[in-house]
Amino acid sequence: GRVPPRCRDRTDRRRGTLRDSQNDSAARNDFAACLAIRSALAKDEANADRQRELLVILPRCGKHLEASQQADKVLAMCPQPDIELLLDLARAYAQCSLAAADDAATSAQYRSQAFERIRQAVDAGHCDPVYLEHEPDFAPLRTFAEFGSLLEQERLPRQPKSPNKVADQSIFQHEK
Repeated sequence: GRVPPRCRDRTDRRRGTLRDSQNDSAARNDFAACLAIRSALAKDEANADRQRELLVILPRCGKHLEASQQADKVLAMCPQPDIELLLDLARAYAQCSLAAADDAATSAQYRSQAFERIRQAVDAGHCDPVYLEHEPDFAPLRTFAEFGSLLEQERLPRQPKSPNKVADQSIFQHEK
């Protein structure tokens, strides 16, 4: 039977990521196939999910400038990003740092953006160090001390964030 494009693009991306981790040059073909599908799906400019999916594949195809522009576009659509979007942005910027490796200053700017987005996700309550340690898109960041610091911060026990601190404080006040 015919495989729907939504399944094919994920398969291409996952296979490309696996091949890339094994230094297999065929990864480029998988990423290009995924990009073709996601570009077609992203023609629906109002669909934030399709724009996000395009964002994370662009740098895997060496298109770091387009990915940076896409990140701006996605942020304009979602001016108060949730943790998942912050991590998608971090993944894209991490891969942009790799795609721009021949320009040290640009690569460092992308890396800084990736760290900033991870920091924002952690500050917003993300607490899954295993995800950060094993997400393939974060591979370009793992050798930097800042990445280790963020992992340590993720491992710290934290109180759940409460939308109503005043109400929480009144619960814990003792009668005098």
